[in-house]
Amino acid sequence: MLSPFIRTLASVAILALLSSCNTATPANPYTGSYEGTFTADLGPQEGTLTLNVAQDGKWTSNISNTTLGNLKGTGSGTVANDGTITGTYIYPGDTNIMVSGKGVAAANKLTAALKATAGTQDVGNIFINLTKK
Repeated sequence: MLSPFIRTLASVAILALLSSCNTATPANPYTGSYEGTFTADLGPQEGTLTLNVAQDGKWTSNISNTTLGNLKGTGSGTVANDGTITGTYIYPGDTNIMVSGKGVAAANKLTAALKATAGTQDVGNIFINLTKK
């Protein structure tokens, strides 16, 4: 039979082990699905996009550039808890467009101003205005 001291020590050790396994990472405040519009000062251009942000901050997107005859593209990247956005948009047969900037989420809205580059060339700014689904 175990002494009360050994049982208490074993219980404390088990609780410490269990609590160390339950360290959940807080969800990214941008987590969710969004839809809305974008404008770009290059051209200028505009269109629609959807954005899905996972709890780890990784995002995927579908974009339709209505200025260019509904040219469809896809995007992916990350958004940090502080709103820093980085990623890439790809249009079939075109140069990859890298984006970076800062997003703001408030009242079921996500807005962002993103710098767009193709390789080392600055190609302008993209402004998104999305509503959480």
